Amino acid sequence: MSKRFTATEKWEDYWFRRLSPEYKLLWLYLLDKCNLAGLWEKDFSLASQFTGSDYDEKDLMKVFNGRLVEIDKFIFIPKFIEFQYGCDFRDLDEVKPLHKAVIKTLNKYNLHTLLIEYGESIDRVQYMVKVKDMVKEKVKVKKNREESVAIDPTHPLQKFIADNYTNITKLSTQLTSGDAEKLITKFGKESVEDVLDAMENCKTLTKKYTSVYLTANHWLKMRKEKQINENDRFDNRTRKYRFDPSKYPTLQRPPA
Repeated sequence: MSKRFTATEKWEDYWFRRLSPEYKLLWLYLLDKCNLAGLWEKDFSLASQFTGSDYDEKDLMKVFNGRLVEIDKFIFIPKFIEFQYGCDFRDLDEVKPLHKAVIKTLNKYNLHTLLIEYGESIDRVQYMVKVKDMVKEKVKVKKNREESVAIDPTHPLQKFIADNYTNITKLSTQLTSGDAEKLITKFGKESVEDVLDAMENCKTLTKKYTSVYLTANHWLKMRKEKQINENDRFDNRTRKYRFDPSKYPTLQRPPA
């Protein structure tokens, strides 16, 4: 039995307060019954059986006004991942089993682009029209994990990867220009290139990992934490040998 976080302040939220009792209950039902990535397979007859109310799909999308996205036979809740896991979907860690399962679902239904555009969108109503057109043309279930997401390499780091790293380009989810800029800003160009070299030389890269950004981000964070720990250990070893002139007022500080 899965457990979910809930926001107790929703009862004061103006949007939630305006919902009818039937739609309040349906919203709670969707949050409980969607999968670990926020996808709910449409079954309105079952939803009606549990809530005791009948629902029309078109009315549902109007009532929830951009908080839900239709994807084929599913309804997707874009804010679900950030709320449940406390991080942006790009910061999910493939090493953690739960996060890995979420990433697998995102890859399967090609939800990365959708989430990026949803996050950048201001007018949710216009976004819904745009998404429905995009879903019909581009968002399809991947038939195998080797199928790659087509990305136009406009960022220098994207071009660098395409020209120099054969194994990395085999991963199913390639780096977007936004992801590339985020990595360089956060860790620096030299550190990013070092990690890309390590990823390229990792024999199990394509077996264990699927996303260039998530893998690089995790490895870079691990390296940074390791360096911080090593610096702390060095300080602890040398601290007791540092010269303290207050203890020896008649002595001078030794030359550097």
